[in-house]
Amino acid sequence: MKTSEFLVFRNRLHKTPSQLAQLLGVSEQLVHTYETGEIQISEEHEGRLYFLLSRMLSEDVARQPCWKIKNCSNEKKLNCPAWEFQSGRICWLIDGTVCEGNQNKPWPEKWKTCRECPVIESIAHPAKRHPIQMAEVAFQDNVISQFEQIVGKDPKMQVVYRLIEDVAITNTTVMVQGESGTGKELVARAIHRLSPRKDNPFIVINCSAFPETLLESELFGHEKGAFTGATKTRAGRFEQADKGTIFLDEIGDISPQAQVKLLRVLQTQKFKRLGGDEIISVDIRVITASNKNLKKEVLNNKFRSDLFYRLNVIPVFLPALRSKPNDIPLLAAHFLGRFKDETGKNLQGFSPAAMRQLLIYNWPGNIRELEHCIQYAVTLAKGDQIEGHDLPFANEELFAQTTTEIDDSLIANEKRHIIHMLESNSWNKKVTARRLGISRSSLYEKIKRLGIFQNPETLQP
Repeated sequence: MKTSEFLVFRNRLHKTPSQLAQLLGVSEQLVHTYETGEIQISEEHEGRLYFLLSRMLSEDVARQPCWKIKNCSNEKKLNCPAWEFQSGRICWLIDGTVCEGNQNKPWPEKWKTCRECPVIESIAHPAKRHPIQMAEVAFQDNVISQFEQIVGKDPKMQVVYRLIEDVAITNTTVMVQGESGTGKELVARAIHRLSPRKDNPFIVINCSAFPETLLESELFGHEKGAFTGATKTRAGRFEQADKGTIFLDEIGDISPQAQVKLLRVLQTQKFKRLGGDEIISVDIRVITASNKNLKKEVLNNKFRSDLFYRLNVIPVFLPALRSKPNDIPLLAAHFLGRFKDETGKNLQGFSPAAMRQLLIYNWPGNIRELEHCIQYAVTLAKGDQIEGHDLPFANEELFAQTTTEIDDSLIANEKRHIIHMLESNSWNKKVTARRLGISRSSLYEKIKRLGIFQNPETLQP
């Protein structure tokens, strides 16, 4: 490969020299020597570049599939690369593995096999693909709807997917922010699975689940006898995550003392167990998450600014479900498929009324609330689809209506009883309050709240 061709590959991949070095598994200095033409590009790295470009092109195919994709016969689908990528039957990996039969071959053979592959040929030459007629394609129904177990096709989520791919290959600290229930842990797991650390541990700890006195022990471990109940030495989560990734959820809830200790560990990747003297070194990637606005927490002196900037190297913001309503039917169908398999029910989908309720609801609990809502509906459904009355909203409305009726009845009875007592005591409030067993001020408050007015006809001369 000539130097000019190498530069074309790099530009088409939209990667900087450092990013390309990570993808190729080489030093950035070697990439620079390739760019300047000082040394010839190795056959192995040439092959890797080819596969990286093929993978990118394959994703373009999947995002712009043939408009006939849903109506094609099975025979045509088998020969259509767009359908292959839609159904997830072909897995493109960074190391160039396209199929199981190609996995253990040396690079020259692997490259030769894949270059002769008709699917890659179709990808590399758009003219050989089915014509894309965007006027007739329902784009919302055909674009990729899942990414590393994250469901969503909204443009906001597509931005998140691309960011995940870009940061996964690095060791940079990532902070995932979003409301509760938006899927922050799924993002952290996706980053880990796409990273070079994917075969090593992925450790999750919810910082808000531990009191301040136990959090340090949970993170860094303790020696035997370090405190009452420490009957044996225990490795902490940082130690367990060595060579892998640690995900610190709800990082905004840790105490100021824990923030100081965490900052020191992040800077040095060294720590001591609680009650111990041995310095333990680890090699970990840190991903954090919070549903709080940590910038505001910093301004309010509730979160250390130095720790925030150490954690917030690459911020990933997850949109709330209400801001991407087009994903609601997709997520609802995803959860329906899962829960109907668990219950063994043959549910075909949602009635128009049920879907309309799902779409107009505000979803303060985001995707987690939607998941529980669908689980509730699948459990109660009697027919062959989810109906409006199967959703928890229907029972909430009934409960609210019943509660209002009860409240109205109690208020009316209280008002009638107080009026009766006032009239029987000639509207003498002191005597009435004593007979009711309440203070005079409480009686005045009830009279005002219930709108009780003295009838002039009952006034005593």
